[in-house]
Amino acid sequence: MPESVLVIGCGPGGMFFCHALETKRRALAGNPEQLAALPNVTVMERAGSPGGVWRSARNHDNNNNNPDSELAEEKKESDGAATESNHGTQMYEALWTNGPKEGIEFFDYTYDEHFGRQLPVYMPRQPILEYMIARVVKNCPDFFDRYVQFLTAVQNVIWTDAEQKFTVTSHNTLTGQTATQKYDKCIWAAGDQGLPYMPQALLQKLDGFNGKIIHSTDTANFGDDVRGKRILIVGGSYSAEDLALVACKVGVEKAYIVTRCDDSAVTWTKQWPGDKVELLLKQTPMAVESGSTILMQKLKWVIDSQYENEEGAEPGRLENIDTIVLCTGYRRQFDMLAPELTEWKKGQHTNTFPVPEDWTMAENSLTPLLGDVPPPKEARYFGTFVAWSDLYRGVLIDNPNMMFLRTDHDDYPILVIDSNAWLLMQIVTGGRPLPSAEGMKKENIDQALFEMKHYPQARYFMDQGYCEKYTALQPESDPTWKLYEEAEAKSNRYDFQVLARTMQEGKHPANIGTYEALNEQGETLHDYGYLSYYHRCHTTTNTTFRDVKDASKFKSRFTGTESVPLKELWMDLDENTDKNLV
Repeated sequence: MPESVLVIGCGPGGMFFCHALETKRRALAGNPEQLAALPNVTVMERAGSPGGVWRSARNHDNNNNNPDSELAEEKKESDGAATESNHGTQMYEALWTNGPKEGIEFFDYTYDEHFGRQLPVYMPRQPILEYMIARVVKNCPDFFDRYVQFLTAVQNVIWTDAEQKFTVTSHNTLTGQTATQKYDKCIWAAGDQGLPYMPQALLQKLDGFNGKIIHSTDTANFGDDVRGKRILIVGGSYSAEDLALVACKVGVEKAYIVTRCDDSAVTWTKQWPGDKVELLLKQTPMAVESGSTILMQKLKWVIDSQYENEEGAEPGRLENIDTIVLCTGYRRQFDMLAPELTEWKKGQHTNTFPVPEDWTMAENSLTPLLGDVPPPKEARYFGTFVAWSDLYRGVLIDNPNMMFLRTDHDDYPILVIDSNAWLLMQIVTGGRPLPSAEGMKKENIDQALFEMKHYPQARYFMDQGYCEKYTALQPESDPTWKLYEEAEAKSNRYDFQVLARTMQEGKHPANIGTYEALNEQGETLHDYGYLSYYHRCHTTTNTTFRDVKDASKFKSRFTGTESVPLKELWMDLDENTDKNLV
């Protein structure tokens, strides 16, 4: 009897896992015995449509002419209070892709096939969501009827050793009915982005602020909240970058971005539109004065506690702030999973592994600056691709029947999700056998040791002594940043090699090489990622990184079709009313 598999979530991960399985099903069309052995998969999705966080009900100019209809029903008007929302999370409004669209294109459904014309390098959210959905129904018109139960919220998932099965309780939000079913395997495909994360410690420091505090996903009235106003954006990720650009587009007076580190995505942009954006690096809000003045605390990185206050530093002051936007990410909504299924996530910053006595670091571009730093007896997994050391390729080592479809690569998250979906499909169907529990743990340690040996950026987070030596480097020791950038480039290439290994192990048809070396397609994707960084470094007060002059350098990996520039500057585009962007 075939195994039963529950997939939680019908965002890109849930869709792509079922699509990979459906692709394998078609490949086995002439083999009834192997077809009969394929698992029975059920996807439970609490929303009424697919797409996960890619769905959106609103847009930044407050014009709801074309919302995703069922989401307009889901979302209730916010009263402006800064509380952690329990509604389904969607992407922050007016999202465009942050990386080149060439990293999103599918081998089995190209842009030419779907759009039928040349496209810009960066794309708005809605057409990409439609493209993802069209891909999965292309060869399986009843895809969602076959695999997905919409409006079905998973309430409880418990593993029973005696039965060797999961007992799953779900709730139909339309009918109010509750059901309990048994499954052999469970795949979490709801991502890390379950609920908007509103840090309570930060909100306490902002107590007394008389303006509006919103999360990046709750920007229903973003135009009104920022137009002609002074705003503070907390966080340095891609969402902070995107919302700062949107704020400039809708007429913000001044936008401050405060971030705890000094090398996040927002730091890559050379100039912001109208010089309206100012970065406050290695700082965090500490208190409110007179209702609208935010005091800023300077920070320093400490490996054990991550960040702590810089003693003796004079606090900064931001006066007359009207709106605070929290780009603070998301809280994993694992509440429905039994505690033993989620213990792995607690050890990200604390789990360690022994370092062999004869371990030495390989020569790298920073060796002349740092010298030979003695290794620790125990190193942290944090900073490596095995940061969650109780997982192996997304599989829970202590119970391999529980799997997590993860995203580990910022440049091309959709490609990573598709690749991990193929890998988990192969694991579930027996195409990629798993090592023993001890074997999985050993591979994780070996990989962590390899990364600490070869990549200074990884060891920085893993080793307190190395972190201190690294932090103490004076700017004059590498005034042009040449040595640092060489180390960073090598680390970035390794990111793609890890992705190549995932694709190879998952037998992904569009693989980009191996763990040891990238193939031509891998090199191309790597180069496109660098060009995206280059675009940010060469913005002006009139242009954004999306105003790509060298668009023809970006070509489809599958058809060779070149990208084209936007028909006008991104700041002047209204993608809500003008669908012809090129």
